[in-house]
This record gives sequence, C-alpha cells and structure tokens, in this order.
Amino acid sequence: MEAVQTPPTVFPTSRRTLNLWAAVAWLFGIFGAVIVLLFRRANHLAMLHAKQSLLWNIVILLLVTAFGIIDAAFFRLGFVGFVIAGIATWSSRAFRLMHWFVALFMAYQGLRGRAFRLPVIGDWAEKIKL
Repeated sequence: MEAVQTPPTVFPTSRRTLNLWAAVAWLFGIFGAVIVLLFRRANHLAMLHAKQSLLWNIVILLLVTAFGIIDAAFFRLGFVGFVIAGIATWSSRAFRLMHWFVALFMAYQGLRGRAFRLPVIGDWAEKIKL
C-alpha cells in the first residue's frame, strides 16, 4: 500500500523562505510590500516588514515628489531660484540614496529573521490592522 502524498504547496514554508518574504517586501518596493500583504498574512515577520516597507516607500515617494515640485517651481526664478532648485535636487537624490541603504539594511534584517523596527515608521506599522 502506498503512502498518501500531499500536493506541494504553492509557497513553501521553511524558515528560510519565511524570512525571504520579509526581504521581498523591502527589495521590490511598494509592489513587494503589497504582494507580501496579500499572500503572506500568517507570517508575522513578513507582515511587519511589509507594513514598514509600504509606509517607508510612501514617505520617500512623497518627499521626492515634493522636492521635484520645488525644483520645477524655482528653477526659472533667477540665481536664487537656481540655488533653491539645486538644493531641492540634491536633497531628493540624498533621500533616494538613503532609501536604498535603509531598504537593503532592512532586507538583510528580514533575511536574518529579525523583527527590526524603524524608529517612527515601525510604530505606525504596528498600528495598522489588516
């Protein structure tokens, strides 16, 4: 008599795979966070990282957009406007660079299985009930 075999699951659930979902939430930005939020509700570590990633990406997106608007608005206003636009451009670049450092650091924390929380974003993420 043969043993009954269960069909393989769509998403394997080993410890490494669960940690990988936490990293996916960071490495693929808003899309990765939404995918994890939709498909990995039982994984508390991945959910925490997905909520933080979603909030972090939204904050960075708003900041970069605001600096882009400032850049466009002040660029044609002579020398002072040119200086303000330059500061806005470099600030936008600095925020984008900081975004990648934070995302890579948090992806590493997720791969290690650590529920690391960003100072303000982590508190906001815990208040989100899904």
